[in-house]
Amino acid sequence: DMPFPDQDKERAIAGYEEHNRRVREVVPKDRLLEYSVKEGWEPLCDFLEIQNCPTTPFPKTNSARSLQIQTISAMAIPLTITLFILFYLFSCIFQRATHQTVLGWLSSKRIQLLEYLTGRERKVQQHRAEMAGKSKKLI
Repeated sequence: DMPFPDQDKERAIAGYEEHNRRVREVVPKDRLLEYSVKEGWEPLCDFLEIQNCPTTPFPKTNSARSLQIQTISAMAIPLTITLFILFYLFSCIFQRATHQTVLGWLSSKRIQLLEYLTGRERKVQQHRAEMAGKSKKLI
């Protein structure tokens, strides 16, 4: 399920039906087409007096999947921009406070970690060698 805001279904339907009722009241009948996309191109072309009606299938862009993608995009783009701005501000403050860039700091920490891990590995190897030497003396 997608993260849609809570909606009152009955209220939404009532608002939709009220809107349609109001449109029927205001728009003259000869200027109004009550149309369902399931009907395809023909009623639309007839109403608009278009001679060469398309023969391709009517597009389905308001599918549930399409709406989900639009919802995610509507959230993802502002979130990405916000995160970019926050990281930029953080990196500016970090650089002023430490006199080094975030990437430079991360690189130095990576090197320190590798040195620590390789030094620890050497100690483990030395310890194993010592233990092996002691076990040989016991035999």
